[in-house]
Amino acid sequence: MTGSDRPRDERGAIAVISAVVAVVLFGFAALAVDLADLVNERQELHDTLDMAAQAGAGKLPADGAGARAAALANAHANDPDASPDVDFFCVVGSKASGSTYVVDTTHIPLSCNPGSAPYTASAYPGLACNGRICAIPCVPEQGDLCNTLRVRDEKDVPYVFAPVIGVDEGETGSLTSVACQGACGSIPANPIDMVVVGDRTGSMGSAIRNLEDAIKGLLEYLTPSQHRVALGTIGRSSGDAPLSCKSRPSTSKSSGPWIPVGFSSTYDDTDVHPPTTPPVLSASDPLALAVDCIGNTSSSTGTYLAAPMRAARELLASSAARPAPVRKAIIFMTDGEPNEDTNPGDGYPYSSNGTTACNNLVNEAASAKNAGILVVTIAFRLDGTRCNGGGSALVTERLATAASNRPDGTPSKDDGGGAGPGCDTTAEQNGENADGDFFFCTPTPEALAPLFQTAASAIVQGTRLIRLP
Repeated sequence: MTGSDRPRDERGAIAVISAVVAVVLFGFAALAVDLADLVNERQELHDTLDMAAQAGAGKLPADGAGARAAALANAHANDPDASPDVDFFCVVGSKASGSTYVVDTTHIPLSCNPGSAPYTASAYPGLACNGRICAIPCVPEQGDLCNTLRVRDEKDVPYVFAPVIGVDEGETGSLTSVACQGACGSIPANPIDMVVVGDRTGSMGSAIRNLEDAIKGLLEYLTPSQHRVALGTIGRSSGDAPLSCKSRPSTSKSSGPWIPVGFSSTYDDTDVHPPTTPPVLSASDPLALAVDCIGNTSSSTGTYLAAPMRAARELLASSAARPAPVRKAIIFMTDGEPNEDTNPGDGYPYSSNGTTACNNLVNEAASAKNAGILVVTIAFRLDGTRCNGGGSALVTERLATAASNRPDGTPSKDDGGGAGPGCDTTAEQNGENADGDFFFCTPTPEALAPLFQTAASAIVQGTRLIRLP
């Protein structure tokens, strides 16, 4: 039978089927085009939220209102239809408690401060922890200091072709981006060469043990494969100290190294996260051994400030340090005004006048910063202590100037919210230590360990996208 011989109704049925198939195929093709556009819109919204979260987090922890405004403005600039919800968290480290994980409270308020303890899910609905971090809901409008910002949004995407088959629009679904400022519970594994200078002069008293524990905790907090560390001491160490204790104090004010142990990347052969308490370091690494005995004996050769700062800068500027893009930094901790009554030799700066000695420290720190080295300073029990007595400058102000990241070198003074200048009360400490700069302070020996870790997190700085527990 030829085509012309087919019954008329059969030919009509084929025509109808062909028309239906054509419409269906066109509908699928149209839907495919619109679905591709939906996927593209979803990706663009995701990128917009990533940029908005990081723009907002850059204002934390000091400026919660500014962080919210920056996130919203950035989102709208990249997508005029975007209007994300913004909320905040204090993200800190976690620690094991039986079969679960709880907040490591030593990170509060130094990294962020969501309010008063206890930090539990009943007190803070929405609190969540995993094996590395805890995220505590945080409200800047209540005076909380938050280090993490979350943005969430979704969009309806009108279809162009699919309406012909009755499908008018699609949805991107709810998308979320989270960005954190600083360490965010753990130090990222980006390369850093760091010199840690600790004051173990006689004025430390029994707190010298806290200093030892603080540096040990710092070493376990870091990642040896990425973070190389050298040890500096105030006063200087013995030139003939044994390998088992290279930090043994010198009996001379003019001989012995300020940096007894150079860069090490083998100080922690377990590198567990979160760190153990007490810290467990290498049993053979010279740096780990030097730190382990730093609390054995205090130095009796006086508080020299500019000289160890210069020695740290010279090491970081030498061929012993890795070239850029490795970040270079000094963590410099002291508990006293300068006491430099003897020329230390080797061209190191010094002055028996306390004011000049403090200024020498600031100048050496400026030279380090000019060389691209980040300077972080820690003042311990120095509230009200002056460089040269009487009306001379406060040592804390000089340390703050040494660590200033401002173009004009102006030090921070109570950037943390109006508690008042100084570092004696809890409110003053919280204000100073969470203001986002590189100067930290405490009068409490037990606070040295978390403060050293916070100093390391300040070296990391910058924002990064994270995943909440």
